[in-house]
Amino acid sequence: MRTTGKPLFKSDYWIIIAFSIAIVLTYFFLHDIYRPDNYDDPGFLSFVYNYINKGISHDVVFGTTHQDGYSGLVLFGKSCGYLYGSVLGLLGWTRSTSHLISIVLVLLSAFFWYRIIYKLGFSIRFALFFSLALLLLEPCFGAANQARSDALCFFLLSLALLLFIKRVYLLSGFIAMVSFEVHPVGISTFFYILAVALAPLGNIKTREKNPYRSISGFAVGIMFGAVYYYILHRNALPLLFSTLATGNRGGFEIIPILSEYFFKTKYYRHIPELILIIGCAGIFVARKYWRKNRLAALLFLAGCAIVLVIRRPNFMYMIFLYPAFLLLILYVFQESGRLRLIMVIVLIYLIPQYAFVYFQNRDFKLPRYIGKVIRLVPDDGLPVLGSPNDWFAFQDRDFYTLDYRKGIESLDLKEFYLIESGTYRNGEYSAARSIIRGNYLTREVGQFKDRGKSTVVKKVIRFRKDRFEPAKPDKNE
Repeated sequence: MRTTGKPLFKSDYWIIIAFSIAIVLTYFFLHDIYRPDNYDDPGFLSFVYNYINKGISHDVVFGTTHQDGYSGLVLFGKSCGYLYGSVLGLLGWTRSTSHLISIVLVLLSAFFWYRIIYKLGFSIRFALFFSLALLLLEPCFGAANQARSDALCFFLLSLALLLFIKRVYLLSGFIAMVSFEVHPVGISTFFYILAVALAPLGNIKTREKNPYRSISGFAVGIMFGAVYYYILHRNALPLLFSTLATGNRGGFEIIPILSEYFFKTKYYRHIPELILIIGCAGIFVARKYWRKNRLAALLFLAGCAIVLVIRRPNFMYMIFLYPAFLLLILYVFQESGRLRLIMVIVLIYLIPQYAFVYFQNRDFKLPRYIGKVIRLVPDDGLPVLGSPNDWFAFQDRDFYTLDYRKGIESLDLKEFYLIESGTYRNGEYSAARSIIRGNYLTREVGQFKDRGKSTVVKKVIRFRKDRFEPAKPDKNE
């Protein structure tokens, strides 16, 4: 029995078709160009590549300390590493392929949410609109178009919640723990499951008559998941609690995820979403919709709880909050008889943004750039220092980023090749520039242009043998 919402009307098909076309076009045309210089793409893939092919679980490219549980795949992400590594090992270690994996995971997640919403008593119409809007909104779209653990973690959250609703408790608990192994933000899974477990769903068949069965089954699944985690990370377990404590900080911000997403992204483009969320929450309370549908209220509260518990400031974590926020928004508009209106507003709001990104980045082609770098750097085995994206050219070589966390002097390199991008010359990697200028001699090997920007490759030889000293400030800078 459907507890809320109406069946599909003929006019709804135009909404569904419009969203479907928009999703296909945006995912196709923005593939591999949505964030051209995304730091996380080479970051995550270098972790996976070194673990799968070299057995190295800690980070060796960006210089994260071994004592940091977030270094490489030391404490989290081996499940993700196995998945992405297996597929990339077959199809090639390219950024484009890794994004395709993320896209598949996000598409499956949206399907799971369609089933979740429908199973929770909403109409097919409401469930379809929800999943289509979810796919087009930036938190999901961003996760689908990058190589990070967010897509898999969200997939596991969605699957665990669906299994719980279908009363497959043991497997739900196990997958919830796997989502935590993929990334600590996977703890969000438990908040969503708790909200559904507490919701008074009336005569909906998903409600468990015997709560002890659900609690015991879910607990056993968590135990199996804990054993799985132990098998993967038993050698690094002493780092677990200190890593969670030190890594879950947001500075002076009360709600770091929301601050990052709404107030620190470019052009303040998410402010309209914040106004919409606050406005719908106010209407929901003022009109006492929580009396009619406590599930929407509980899921919204679960999202708010996640915001307060996850203190790590990263706007990409919004994907774990948006299902709760989106459900409330759509429910308020549905109760006001304006569900089609909000869907049209979402399209009008998002399409110009994605069109702007396309026209801004349409000339970017990472394989073309990587090919130019490979041709210019001699294949003599010397280490290479460059920007994060340069890692794609030197996966099997000693490659280090110019913002190496421990400082490039800790590498104690005698000779290496330096890839000078425009950002390097403009002072972005100031610490590395100072060490190179103060301790090394450079000789240009060659240069090329890509998208009108010059990249220079230099051979660098150390002249100061006994110590490292930063260069004296350049008066011309």
